[in-house]
Amino acid sequence: MKGYSRWQDIRAEYVERAGGEEAVAEGKRKLLAEVPPDDRTADPRGHEKR
Repeated sequence: MKGYSRWQDIRAEYVERAGGEEAVAEGKRKLLAEVPPDDRTADPRGHEKR
């Protein structure tokens, strides 16, 4: 498929641009801290968990 890049093939470039693995991890922690706990466990497709 043309124009398609696998995330694992381009991730290093984005991590470097973000400031390294620690910066990515810190950003993830900050984002997750803003999401209410109930929403973190919800099914992202909008389906109820069984």
